[in-house]
Amino acid sequence: MSLHAHIPRPLQRLLNFVAYQATWFTGVYGGDKWTIPAVTCLMLIHLLIVREGEWKLMGCFAITGICMDTIWMHMGLVHYPENTMYPLLPIWLMLLWFAVSTTLTHAINPIFRRPILVTILAVLIAPYSYSVGAKAGGIEITEVGYYAVAAGWGTLMFITSFTIKYIRPDMVGLEH
Repeated sequence: MSLHAHIPRPLQRLLNFVAYQATWFTGVYGGDKWTIPAVTCLMLIHLLIVREGEWKLMGCFAITGICMDTIWMHMGLVHYPENTMYPLLPIWLMLLWFAVSTTLTHAINPIFRRPILVTILAVLIAPYSYSVGAKAGGIEITEVGYYAVAAGWGTLMFITSFTIKYIRPDMVGLEH
């Protein structure tokens, strides 16, 4: 049962932000071994703040992201040196897509509700995030891969943000 009505919104955002950041670093630096327990903890924390309908949004977002990363991998734009799951993505990366989906209506909600702003930020921040992953040794990415990441993340964030703001705000209990 969700307790989101009993936890102040700023605290919900802070909890989500801290839990997601810890999960991201665990995934990038710890691989499969540490990502599974980290995402499990994140999802348990998320149970405290989840809104009605949010699981649908999270699932659609994560599956779309997993498909994007899989396409990039098969195009040779991104490579995962420790990937034992090929032709699938590594488990840690699939789980990180579910982890980032928890931030949409919580940690990044103030910017997520602005489709143009969230698109611009996604285009700038996503390639940086992948470059940190590359420096950590979790991925290898080509120069063209960075452009694909920017375009893919920008498009995904715009479509998701636009849909939630203008078409289905009721999906996650957000008002106009």
